[in-house]
Amino acid sequence: MVSLWTIWIWWPYMESKNFADLITYSRSTVARYFNSAGLLVQAAVNEPRFEFNPATLAPLGLKMEPARTNSLTYSQDLSNAVWIKSRTTATLSGVAPDGTATAYVLAGTGEVGVSQLRRNAQTWVAGSPHAVSIFAKAGTTTVLSLFLPADAFGTLVIVNFDLTGAGSFVVTSGTVVAHIQQCAAGWYRCTLVATPTTAGGGAWVVVNVGTTTTNSMSLWGSQVEIGTWSSSYIPTTTAAATRGADAAFLASLSPWYSPTGGTLYSEVVALLGATTSFHASLGTTASAGPRVSNYRTSAGSTGSQVADDTSATVFNVAPGIGAPNQVLKQAVAFKADDFQCAFNGVVSAVDNSGALPTPARLTLGARGTVTDQLSGHIRKIRVYPYRFSAPDLQAITS
Repeated sequence: MVSLWTIWIWWPYMESKNFADLITYSRSTVARYFNSAGLLVQAAVNEPRFEFNPATLAPLGLKMEPARTNSLTYSQDLSNAVWIKSRTTATLSGVAPDGTATAYVLAGTGEVGVSQLRRNAQTWVAGSPHAVSIFAKAGTTTVLSLFLPADAFGTLVIVNFDLTGAGSFVVTSGTVVAHIQQCAAGWYRCTLVATPTTAGGGAWVVVNVGTTTTNSMSLWGSQVEIGTWSSSYIPTTTAAATRGADAAFLASLSPWYSPTGGTLYSEVVALLGATTSFHASLGTTASAGPRVSNYRTSAGSTGSQVADDTSATVFNVAPGIGAPNQVLKQAVAFKADDFQCAFNGVVSAVDNSGALPTPARLTLGARGTVTDQLSGHIRKIRVYPYRFSAPDLQAITS
């Protein structure tokens, strides 16, 4: 069982192991995450990220993400000339979410007209969803507005974010998905996701603080990335920057894996993804090879599948729909000609046909090595050397 920093192995008795004792983990770059104090910190290359909710400080689990690129240069330096200030000023002042004195206060000058911070020369990929995000903190105003251009996105995109309480938002124009994350010390991460209809047209992003106003707020850490959610923050300076993918696996299943059958349990929180994500997979390095897996599709169908040693799928059932940011408790029980799964207390029918695969490894947050990667948090993974009954499947996933 993987549970935060400790792994428990049952064979033939329960033994505690540290994460690094069993799990091979890699990531080719540094990466950010929120620590137990709610501070955004940097993990070194190949260092796993055990993240906490920055507002409540509750543990979230092992953070897993595919690779992403922040294409917005000078993501923190709002004084740079690439950030166009229209009837606004940007002044270095205040502590940012990472604890450094790098936050900027954006304030209206009181001149007649819209007071905004704008970035031109953005490149949009037509037909691909783009996630635009920025950290914001209320000043004399509690509302942050993000705009995207109509001639790139089909219609003007406007989302107003309320920087109070747990945070909220209102979509006032456009086809868009929005999200706000409450952080520590009054900070919020504001995100909108929209899909451009053309690569040309308006190439700008706007942060608006009002009209003919002296309102102010603090800003930090902007990001534009291709994807259906905002990933962990990737700072940039003169050029775009990429964060590598997280990869984690258990290289050997000996001696605790039973070749005659067992049960695979996973408990994760997955973000909305553009593709299917796999949460735990007993298999090989081949992404389409033999496996016993738990997964969630982009449409939310949450289930389990088994592929035999010929890579033929012998069991594939999704008992329910899992929402983004929901805790997904999944279990699949497997024996030769005897398969059954459960999701959040809903148990599937028994499938009485199919051979068992011969897995060689346990992959966390993907299948194969890094195919269909999870973007979210792994809370628990358990492998039992026996096939659970239907009541047991229901109990463990409830």
